[in-house]
Amino acid sequence: MRVFVPGFSIALATGLCTCSLLTNSVSFNQRLMVKVRSNLRPDEMLPAAKLSSKDAWHFRHVVEAPQDPADRGDWYVAWRTKDLEEKNALTLSQLLSRRWQWARSAAPSLADATYRAFGVYPLMIEPNLIFHGNPAQHEHDNPLSVHYETRAAQAGNSAYQPSSFIPEHRTRVSTSQGTPVLVEVDGQPSAVWPIPTNGSDTTNSKQRAYEPFWYQTDSYSQLATARERVISGKKKELHVRVGILDTGLDDRQVATPLFVDESRKADADGWVHGWPRNQLWAPGQAEEMSKTANPSHGMATIGLLAGRKIILKTQDASNQSRTSSPTWLGGVPLARVVPVRVSSDPISLGTAAVAYGIDYASRIEHCDVISMSNGGTPTQTWVDAVNAAYDRGTAIFAAEGDFLSFLPYGWRPDGLIVPASPVYPAAFRRVIGVTGVTSEFKSYSGNSLARLFQHLNLISTWGFRGSYGPDGWLAGLNPRVNVDEVEAKWGALRPYPIAAYSPNVPWLSTPASANNAKDKVALTGSGTSAATPQVAAAAALWLEYHQKEFSPAEWNSWCKAEAVYDALLISAKRDHGDKPDLYFGAGLLKAQDAMNRNYASVQTLQSKALRFGRMAPDEFSGNDSFWRLLFRAPANVPDQVRAQLDQSDLPKNAPREEALARIYYNMLLLQKWHGGSIPKKSAEAGLRAKAWQLAKAAKPAL
Repeated sequence: MRVFVPGFSIALATGLCTCSLLTNSVSFNQRLMVKVRSNLRPDEMLPAAKLSSKDAWHFRHVVEAPQDPADRGDWYVAWRTKDLEEKNALTLSQLLSRRWQWARSAAPSLADATYRAFGVYPLMIEPNLIFHGNPAQHEHDNPLSVHYETRAAQAGNSAYQPSSFIPEHRTRVSTSQGTPVLVEVDGQPSAVWPIPTNGSDTTNSKQRAYEPFWYQTDSYSQLATARERVISGKKKELHVRVGILDTGLDDRQVATPLFVDESRKADADGWVHGWPRNQLWAPGQAEEMSKTANPSHGMATIGLLAGRKIILKTQDASNQSRTSSPTWLGGVPLARVVPVRVSSDPISLGTAAVAYGIDYASRIEHCDVISMSNGGTPTQTWVDAVNAAYDRGTAIFAAEGDFLSFLPYGWRPDGLIVPASPVYPAAFRRVIGVTGVTSEFKSYSGNSLARLFQHLNLISTWGFRGSYGPDGWLAGLNPRVNVDEVEAKWGALRPYPIAAYSPNVPWLSTPASANNAKDKVALTGSGTSAATPQVAAAAALWLEYHQKEFSPAEWNSWCKAEAVYDALLISAKRDHGDKPDLYFGAGLLKAQDAMNRNYASVQTLQSKALRFGRMAPDEFSGNDSFWRLLFRAPANVPDQVRAQLDQSDLPKNAPREEALARIYYNMLLLQKWHGGSIPKKSAEAGLRAKAWQLAKAAKPAL
C-alpha cells in the first residue's frame, strides 16, 4: 500500500487520491458473507431450481471458522444475479454510506434462502468487496455471460442441494532440479538505495561487482547457510508445504519453484466472484488468463520464496557475461509451494478473496506456512480465517505495507494517514508482520539525502519506503507506541514484526510468450513484499529441520505456528538486548541462528522477551477499520467493556423474527466497527432495540 505521509494536508490529499484509485480496482457489486452454524458444510451450494431467476441466492463456501463453541460456523459468499447488473452497482459515495443499508434490505431474503439451504438461519451477514480487476476479467460477472450448472431437484423437493467441487490439480514436479537455468538480468539495482558489492576487489582498477544474492548471506538473513543445512544431499521435495497468497504467476518462467501444486480452486478472486468453475484460473496458467492480467507481483515473490537454482546473464559488449556459479534464488526451493491468486494488485480492502485464500491454503492444502505480500483492512470474515488457520498450526507471515515519504534519515515518518504502521493481516496478533531493513542495516522507512541529490530523477523510487511498527500501531502523531495490551502478555517482542532485507533484491518477471527464451529477472526488487518471502522461507526451513520433534497433535495445532514464530523472533538480531526496536521490531532475520533453537528450547521460553503459549484470538473492532487506517486516533475502549457480537445458538424452533433480530444486531455492530467506532456494552441495548424494529418491519418469508 502506498501513501504519502510528510504532513497532514498533503497526506490527506494523497489519501483521498488513493481512495479514487481504488474505484478502478474494486467492484462495488456487492457480495454478502453469511456465517452459518450448521452440520451441512458442502464446498459449494447451488440452487436446484430457478437458477435463471434474478432473485435466487447463490452460495459458495469460503471460510471454516474456529471450532471453539463461541465462534464455530462456516462463512459462505452469497449473491443474486440481479445484483450483478450494472444499474445496481454501488458508486463510491454509496459505498461509504449505503452499502450497509443495501445489505440490511437484502437480509430477510438472504436469511430465508439460508434457512432453505442449510436448515438454520445465519448468525450474521457482512458485506465484503470483490476486485474489479480489468475489463476482460470482469466480463465474467456479466449476468448474460454467466452460465450456472443446473441440477435436478432431489427427493423431498428441497429448494437447494449441495454440489461438490473436486479441484483440477496441476502438480508440477521438476526432474532436473540439479540443473541450473539461465536467467537474463533486466534491470540493475536502484542507485538511490544502497547497492551491496562482493567486496572482493581491493584495487581501484575496476568497480566492485554487485552481489545479487547478498540478502541470503551470513551477514544478512543467513538463508543460504540454513537452506544448505536442510537440503544438503536431498533430491526429493521437503515435507513442509508453503502457501503464497498473491496475484498469481506465470509458470512458463523457468526460474519458478520446482514443486508446485495448482488448482482452479486456488483462484480465490474468481471463486468469491462466483465465476463458473470452468472459468476459474489456476494461478500459474497465464496462457489462459486475460491478456491484461498482471501476475508480475506474484511471480516476483514466489521466486524469492522458492525459486530454483539459476545462473544470471548480464548484457555486456560480448553478451556473454554470467555469474560465476549457480545459486538458489529462493530460500526454500525444495518445498511444495501452493500459489493462491487473491487479487489483481497487492492491496485488499475488505475483500472476501483474502479470507478464502487463507482458508484454502490452511484447511484444503494443509500448508504449514503462508507467505502473504498483500494487505489492507480486514473484516470479521478475515478474523475467523486467521484464527482458524492458527489453531490448525499454519504460521502466517505478512508484509507490513509500503508508503511514500520524502523525509530523509533522522526524521520519523509520522502523519495522520498510514503513519508507517502495518496493514492487515500483518497487524493481527496471530500473524507475524515483516518489515524492511536495507543492506546498510538501516530502517527501510528512511533514506539518504546524499543519494537523492545524485539522482534527482529517481525521487519517486527514493521515496518508496517500508512500514514498521507493532500490532498496536502508532497513534496518529502521538510518539508513544500503542502496543496491544493482550498481546504484550506474551512477551515484549511478540507484538512486533521481524525485519528482512529490501530493496535491490532479485525480482522475477513474466515471460513475453511461451517460446520466450529470455526469462528475466530485475535486480530492483523492493518493498516489504520482497522481505516477507524471506521470513516465510526461514520458517519453512525451521519446521522442516525440527518436524520430528513435534507429536502429530502438536504439529496440527497452534503449537507449530507459535513455535516457529518464537524461534525466529528470539533469534533475530537486536542492538538492545531483549528490547524491541521502533523500526526493526523484534530484530533482523537470522535463519541459521533460529535453526539452532529446537522445539524443546522454544517451549521453555518464559522470559520478559517471549513466553511460549497459545496467543489470544484476534478480534475485529473499529480499531481495525479502513477509517482507523486513515485517521489513526486511539480508541481507548478496553476489550472487556466493548459491545460483542451475538453468536449464541438459537433454539431450532426459534421464530423467524427472533432470528432476524439477531442478524440485524450483529450487522448494526459490524457497521459501527467498519465505520471506525467501538460501541461500549452500554450501547448493546439500543442496538438490540433497533434490531427488533428492523426485524418486525421485514417482509414476510416467501
